[in-house]
Amino acid sequence: MQDASFHAQVVVPAEATATGQRFVVRVSNFGMLAVMALENPGVHGDEEFRAR
Repeated sequence: MQDASFHAQVVVPAEATATGQRFVVRVSNFGMLAVMALENPGVHGDEEFRAR
């Protein structure tokens, strides 16, 4: 959800998951939309910028 506002974000720590990976759920302000990501949605690392 780039450049979109969101109502809430829930971070589930790796210790609480069966896979050992944390995940993030964001709920949009606009309708019934949610995004689940294994990393921080909207946060870009140096590797992504170098690849462009």
